[in-house]
Amino acid sequence: MKFKVLFLISVFLILKSGLNAASPKDVLNVSNSFYSNKLCLYSTFVSQNKDNDSLKLYVFYKLPLNNYLFVQNNKGSYFASYTLEVSFADVDGVVRLHKIITDTISSPKPQENTYNFNFREGFFEFDIPNLNYNLSVRAIDNNTKNQEKTNLIYLNKTTTQNKVNEFSYLFTEKDANNNYSPIILNNALNFSANPIRIYFSLNPKFVTTANKIQIKKIQKEESNYWANNSNYDGNLIPAENNSLSVIDKGNNQITVDIAENAETKVSAGSNFNENPTLFYLDFPNNNFVPGEYEVKITNNWKDTLVANINCVWDDEPLSLKNIRFAQQISRIFLNEDEMDKITSGDNVESFQNLIKVWEKFNPNPKVVYNDAMVQFYKRVDYAYFNYGTFSERNGSASDKGKIYILYGKPDNIKQTFRNGKLYEIWTYEKLIKEFSFESVDSGIFKLVDLKQ
Repeated sequence: MKFKVLFLISVFLILKSGLNAASPKDVLNVSNSFYSNKLCLYSTFVSQNKDNDSLKLYVFYKLPLNNYLFVQNNKGSYFASYTLEVSFADVDGVVRLHKIITDTISSPKPQENTYNFNFREGFFEFDIPNLNYNLSVRAIDNNTKNQEKTNLIYLNKTTTQNKVNEFSYLFTEKDANNNYSPIILNNALNFSANPIRIYFSLNPKFVTTANKIQIKKIQKEESNYWANNSNYDGNLIPAENNSLSVIDKGNNQITVDIAENAETKVSAGSNFNENPTLFYLDFPNNNFVPGEYEVKITNNWKDTLVANINCVWDDEPLSLKNIRFAQQISRIFLNEDEMDKITSGDNVESFQNLIKVWEKFNPNPKVVYNDAMVQFYKRVDYAYFNYGTFSERNGSASDKGKIYILYGKPDNIKQTFRNGKLYEIWTYEKLIKEFSFESVDSGIFKLVDLKQ
């Protein structure tokens, strides 16, 4: 009984821990989401076919569905319609290849423009003559006629036949079923804890018996939040069968792997027919952090290929984009010493200190991405948008919001009337806790009891 009273007192102290109503600077803005206002994202991968006269081109696409208009039909369900147009134009602007797909997406309810996005993913596959092209893709919301055109890549015949100054790459990440899926972020890498594999396609004239690669973080003061432990120096690994297998399994499950049934296996050598042009690198412990990287590939003759790539944090919680807001809400979880650390210094230093304070809670210390920290602030986002009221827009400052942030989604929620008052009861079965909230005003619930 004594423990229950002490615990209940501590919970009430947390709920009264100085989180006041949100000021304008504290408001979380959905428009700050990485996917906001985007109709489509892409990633491309180009490789040399064995005939040396044609190219294999993959165009992967991802549609953020929340940015499309869902219209209700006469059966009460909702649908969105989109069109994707892929065009290959020559240097004179003449379209040499044009492909269009149109599809409809149904939903039992409209997609809301919130911080939590849903997606439709797919890909195009082309075998194209080895000529000069400008490749572009246009995405169209057929219900609003809004459209977005993106110039993806420039394919230059001289690059793959006479010159050796470029290469193609594709980022993939490993899922719980040990399958690799393409990362579709405009040819950028995403910041996550998932193991990744990077595929490289090289000009056969460049390939030698050893092809070294260096990946180095480009340090910039304005974005130097993270420890610089993501550099890499090693050798590219030849893909055994020198070709990819890309399969769309439906339900946004695209798998990318080294083809198992290629006609011949290859090894490095002097003849193109024997040379591998497809390589890969595995990173079981993914320590790439947001920012820009320089990739440098060097062969035995000291020829060098250089490209800059980006790592982006596409699912960064909105509450972490406003460090002052993150500091304020962190008081319900962090102790005084930890709060002193994250509130000292300018915004950059505060964010660095926040990352360091959360390191001890990282469930996988081998990677920088801290899933415990990310899930905490994602709960903050959810509470902010779902537990706000007319008088308190910031739902994370409400009693229900704070309990949700600390313990997550309850296993059971029920409402009941007692003595003419409305109560909402949240039950956490694994934690053996039950929180009771009393409705004290329209939409406002106050924590009044805890059972455990």
